[in-house]
Amino acid sequence: MIIFRPSRPGRHVPEGFPLLGERRLTTDSHGTPVEWSEDHYRSDTATVTVTNTRGSRSAML
Repeated sequence: MIIFRPSRPGRHVPEGFPLLGERRLTTDSHGTPVEWSEDHYRSDTATVTVTNTRGSRSAML
């Protein structure tokens, strides 16, 4: 469960309002984490587009 707490005063999100939650981890070429983020987007103000591409590295299954 994600509880949305706006970081800026005055930004109210009604209870039950649909949000898109995204968690991501960025690593360097050695696999060491260099950035972590947990973001929340309001469905009435954001458009999200996902593009998947196949690179030279295969997915770990």
